[in-house]
Amino acid sequence: MDKLNSDINELRELKKSINNLKRTYININDNSEKFKENIKEVIDLLSRTYEEVFNNVSHVGKIKNYGDIYLPMIIKLLDKYNTLKKKNVNTTATQAFYSKIENLSETLVKHFKEKYNSIFDDEIVINEAELKALLTSIK
Repeated sequence: MDKLNSDINELRELKKSINNLKRTYININDNSEKFKENIKEVIDLLSRTYEEVFNNVSHVGKIKNYGDIYLPMIIKLLDKYNTLKKKNVNTTATQAFYSKIENLSETLVKHFKEKYNSIFDDEIVINEAELKALLTSIK
């Protein structure tokens, strides 16, 4: 029962964080279309990952700490980015920060694509074993 409660909590936290990321995305005030596209793609990947894990809870370990640690940290950084951009702050330090956050958006897309795809890797291994057993039995 504790494992089930833990899994439910992981899913709840992930869903909450995805919704918070969507709200943050709406507030992005940036001229960089690529940056906005990256954040939108991250949201899409996270939403698809959530759906897959929701439908097959055995994959919940793949999202461990996403909803309560990683995504809140990402959201906090994006909120700071948005705040500074809206205030039109342009110092050497903020320019470096903007650049790091924009680069982070590309890294996040890659990471969450890999995370989403890894869900199916486990299933492929199982399917290949079943296929091999079937082929062996019908020879």
